[in-house]
Amino acid sequence: MTAPLRTRHTPPLAWVTMAGGALIVVFWTVYFSGVADLGQADPTKRIFEVAFPVADGVLAGTLIATGILLARGRRTAAAFTLVAAAAQAVFLGLLDTTFNLAHGFYSPLTADATVTIAINILCIGGGLGGLAAAWQLWRTA
Repeated sequence: MTAPLRTRHTPPLAWVTMAGGALIVVFWTVYFSGVADLGQADPTKRIFEVAFPVADGVLAGTLIATGILLARGRRTAAAFTLVAAAAQAVFLGLLDTTFNLAHGFYSPLTADATVTIAINILCIGGGLGGLAAAWQLWRTA
């Protein structure tokens, strides 16, 4: 049996990835419940958003699984971290950002635009941070 994967970054990364997965679930719960206006009134944005629940569900599951693997010190956590981070940075963050820029959803700077910007920054920043963490984990594994 191989030694568990443990670095000083493993516990915080485990919590961050699980929190990221949970935040995706919270976003879709809020979106579909209508508790807050997250662009549902705009037909263009609504068409775009309804294309994401399945992909976001897979991403949320991958993030949560990554966190569990990291918390347990499993060596496969390095690969899961890479997959989750790449999906988050490349797929979700960049796709959302390019769509929002192309359709002018960042301007004017309303509460909805601010939430959208924050989500995009978290996705891209979190994904890039996750890629750096995956690299470190991969070298350790």
